[in-house]
Amino acid sequence: MGAVLNEENYNSAMVAPYVAGLIAGQKLSETITYALCPFSDVSPRLTNNQVIAALQAGSLVLVHDGEKVKVEQGINTLTGLRQGQNNQWKKIRAIRTMDAINNDLLKAASDNYIGKVNNNDDGKVALLNAFKQYMDTLVQGGIVESDYSVYLNPHYHGNPPLAAPDEVYPKWEARITDGMEKIFGTFMVK
Repeated sequence: MGAVLNEENYNSAMVAPYVAGLIAGQKLSETITYALCPFSDVSPRLTNNQVIAALQAGSLVLVHDGEKVKVEQGINTLTGLRQGQNNQWKKIRAIRTMDAINNDLLKAASDNYIGKVNNNDDGKVALLNAFKQYMDTLVQGGIVESDYSVYLNPHYHGNPPLAAPDEVYPKWEARITDGMEKIFGTFMVK
């Protein structure tokens, strides 16, 4: 999908860095759906059916709504779900959130626990509590729902334990808060 800026046409490859920057500049609690773009037009302008088909094919689409250019929906290229995935896996916001949580927790573990804390019950509890505190900040920020779980992976920490004496296998689960992206109203005439 191309775009027009200052009467100059840009093809989709030239627009892609702008979209990447737009995504990177969003907070984890934000979506790029309907994000305004600086372009004056899109090229080509797609029909509604073409927009729907492009979205279903995993394309990020810019549209001109008659007044301004905006991102139609903040989706990625995933079109087929695997077992254990839901439609949030198709959204940029959800993937960014999953990556941020995973990276932040692993960095915290690496910086503050590996080589610094004993791998006993107290050390494991301290690690899990640190992870829970982090998740609490995400709940307060509206990024994940409050029913998250952080625990030792029972596959490795069961009876008998499969984890070596120097290994810890934490596991975290959370429901990512989605953004309001579609509103369907009903107008009743009396």
